[in-house]
Amino acid sequence: MLCGRADRRPAARTARGHLGGARRRGCRDQCGLPRRVHRRGGAARLGPGDGPCRLRRKPRLAAGLPDHRRSVDPGRAADRPRSAGGRGGDHRRAGPGDLRGGTRTRTGAAGRPVKASTLSTTQALLTGPGRVELIRRRLEPVRTGQALIRVTQCGLCASEADQWLGRSGRYPVEIGHEVAGVVEEIAPGDEGGPLSVGDHVVAWVPGGGFTEFMVTETRHAIPVRPGRVFPAVAEPLSCCVNAVELAAPRLGADVVIIGTGFMALLIQRLSVLKGARSVIVAGRRPTALARCAEQGATRVVDLRTESLAAAVAADTEAGGADVTYEATGAQDALALAGQVTRTSGTIAIVGYHQGEPRTVDLAHWNERAFRIANAHFRDLPTILGGMRTAIALVDSGQLDPSDLLTHRYPLHEIPAAFRDAVRRPDGFVKAVIEPAPSARA
Repeated sequence: MLCGRADRRPAARTARGHLGGARRRGCRDQCGLPRRVHRRGGAARLGPGDGPCRLRRKPRLAAGLPDHRRSVDPGRAADRPRSAGGRGGDHRRAGPGDLRGGTRTRTGAAGRPVKASTLSTTQALLTGPGRVELIRRRLEPVRTGQALIRVTQCGLCASEADQWLGRSGRYPVEIGHEVAGVVEEIAPGDEGGPLSVGDHVVAWVPGGGFTEFMVTETRHAIPVRPGRVFPAVAEPLSCCVNAVELAAPRLGADVVIIGTGFMALLIQRLSVLKGARSVIVAGRRPTALARCAEQGATRVVDLRTESLAAAVAADTEAGGADVTYEATGAQDALALAGQVTRTSGTIAIVGYHQGEPRTVDLAHWNERAFRIANAHFRDLPTILGGMRTAIALVDSGQLDPSDLLTHRYPLHEIPAAFRDAVRRPDGFVKAVIEPAPSARA
């Protein structure tokens, strides 16, 4: 789920992979290249302010580097990148030889942790509908209040699957916000703070989590006990924890969940923990409905052949749900929610709605005096609070969502992960990317 995530558009890449933008000192044309690059020999010898910068118009790679500026074609296994070392300052697309399978040691010859200032990482960018590119870039040094994280897991959110399908007009996007990993470095002077090198953590990040390494704020990372918490679920589970807390069902409430995906299953389990009298789940996939029934739903409704309104009227005390969770992000689910919720009941909108604007029968919603809960959260204290509650639930054994992470992929197979997230083959619930860090640059 997209709890707290904001799309981040990476800075433009220019010649030799330098980051563009006004924040770097460069030529007056703001190509982003340091002045020393313009003073070097070669085809482009423009000085600062000498007219439009040809370097920006026609990117060039450093001498001797092959031009591997290919995207990862979802349909071609031959385009899967492998492993290669980068050069200082390179921010380029990864090509053949840029990733190798397997995890290597992250320490130097003296056993010291890797340093961000000496490290390159491979990162996945969504550059358009159905297109992912793997780039190599140099990490910035870790500053006070920051930590270098080796990413071990990053979940693929349903909102990112929508972006893969073209329901977002903003590309490129730094995808990946359900991050878990290990602390590799903290800033000098931050010793004795909340994090230490070697800590296993989950982290809130606005994007860019489909990568081998990343630098994040220490206050956005929460330590977890290795082996006790299945870490990639912390961020989406926090969304569900906050959604249920916002909906505030009473003890013995009648609950309806429209949707059978990962978030719906988490909400179902949380509703049982909150003491619901009945939990009715509606969907269209028989295997997913069977899983819901196995995991505590008092009734499942196949929307292809059954009436949800009739089932809810028969199984609830007030002839309607006290709380209805819409967890699909689809127009028809909003209409259904209005049909099955009792007067003065709560409709919690958990689904992430992208694309065309949605409509509801507002006259009917007004007449029934529904309480509408927009179960999306953007303030950081609420997000981190939900993550801590999620960790406590899993760590105490009250909730074990590990069985819901059904499909795992290395970073270079991320197109396959997107395809499965969209097609949802039998048995699919959630995809997790497990980056295999390449050799230290």
